[in-house]
Order: sequence, then structure tokens, then C-alpha cells
Amino acid sequence: MRDGIVEFSFFRPYAICVTLVGDFNGWHTKSLPMTKGPDGWWRYRLRLAPGCYQFRYLVDGKWHTDYAAFGLEQGPYGFNSLVKVDPPENKGLHIAKPILYRNRRYYRSNKWKGLSNNGHRSREPSLDSPLKVANFTA
Repeated sequence: MRDGIVEFSFFRPYAICVTLVGDFNGWHTKSLPMTKGPDGWWRYRLRLAPGCYQFRYLVDGKWHTDYAAFGLEQGPYGFNSLVKVDPPENKGLHIAKPILYRNRRYYRSNKWKGLSNNGHRSREPSLDSPLKVANFTA
């Protein structure tokens, strides 16, 4: 499961029609038909937002629960399978701050760096030193 993409798979080699049905599609029985592979597995890939969803399979007009799913929850017509989609992980990627500009120079933050406590320029380099000089000539 990457970026919210979930692959549902259900083994029914002799089935004619298998549909994925759940609260993510309003329990519509025909909107997510699965594709049968040569190995007898029916599959469907779907992108879901982070959260926990209930679903079942409709196989040739009969409801089936996936007992190998993340969990089960009692529904009005029997047990529904659960799938859990986790939020994407931040793998140490740094999200840059918006770049603001002052006096035709770009800075990484809204704080003016490079000044000491007494208001004079510091000789120490700053992480927020200008990135590039903008040329605003008309």
C-alpha cells in the first residue's frame, strides 16, 4: 500500500462476476467490477484517503466477507471486512518554508537574519542568507 493505493484481491477461480462494494463507493453493487487474473484471483486497485473502510465482495449475486482483511465489523446484513489506510509517512523529507523577499533578495523565513542583538550586521553566516538576487527591471 503506497500513497493510499490499496489492492483488493479475492480468490474465486470459477466465478463469473466479482464486484468490490464498500462504504468508499456508497455500497453501489456495480461501480467497481474486479478483473480476473489467469491464476483465479480477482483484483481491483483503488486510491483511498487515510482512514478505515468497510467492504465486501459481491460474487455472482452472493455476498462474501474477506476474513483475511485488516478486521471485521458487524454490519446490518452480516460481517463486513475492514481495510485500514495509514497516512503517508514523512521519510525524513524536509518541507521547505515559503520563500519571501526583501530588498530584491529571497529569504527562507520571515525573520531578517544576519543582524546581531544590537542591530548591527553579524559576521557569522546565516541559514537564511539570500538565496539569489532578483532583478526587477522593467
